[in-house]
Amino acid sequence: MQARGLMRADYDPPDAPFGPEDLIRDFEKIALHTEFAPGGGAQPRETPVPLSRLAGPVDWAIGGRTRDAADEAVLHRLGARIAALSGLEIARRAPGAPDAPTGLRVLILDREERALMALLQTRMAPQTRSAFLESWLMQEGWPCMGMMFAAGEGGARRSALILLRAELPRMMRRSCLEEEFVQAFGLLNDGDAVRPSMFNDDEEFAFLTRHDEFLLRILYDPRLAPGMTGRQAMPVVREIVAGLDLGADPAAGRVAR
Repeated sequence: MQARGLMRADYDPPDAPFGPEDLIRDFEKIALHTEFAPGGGAQPRETPVPLSRLAGPVDWAIGGRTRDAADEAVLHRLGARIAALSGLEIARRAPGAPDAPTGLRVLILDREERALMALLQTRMAPQTRSAFLESWLMQEGWPCMGMMFAAGEGGARRSALILLRAELPRMMRRSCLEEEFVQAFGLLNDGDAVRPSMFNDDEEFAFLTRHDEFLLRILYDPRLAPGMTGRQAMPVVREIVAGLDLGADPAAGRVAR
């Protein structure tokens, strides 16, 4: 992929400029649609959804016997950056500490661990089994996945489970960690025309870009609320984008929540 010019590590590539209209279009695509229909199983089907985001404080934990300091450093760095963009409190869950109201759990699983999880899936009651998870466990070409769980009605989400294959090359492993972790905060979709962004299945950009950070900042602006439909949210998004300084750090001047 790198030999074909993909998996770029650029944060703000000069060959992929973006302006206000790009952000507005991309926000609607990424934050107000989902790649998989809710409850629709493992077959991709883009579906409009209400605006969704996490409510803080947020804690995260990482498991799997191959996890290492590099994986933890990625999540620490991401958590700090997302906190600056969103205003959320985000921290690693300390051993023995009570769960925060919102939790993200990351599992990096080798083949033996995935086989055990698949076995447990087959023994679960039908109403608690997940076709989406079963499909991921069986398809070796699917490197990572994330599952988000809502708390009641509306667009507030309270937890997420993120799964990665342990045998991924290091750069792909980091890319998967970044994309799935950030998507858990409410940027749920991918789009072929969204650029420069890691939310694009063409894999041109491997990591969180400046463009993507602006999408996060917009999502957590207090003028938006979980549960808003696209029709309700998009006029507000236009107002938010009109007030952004696209030449500044996306975290600069954020309205406190």
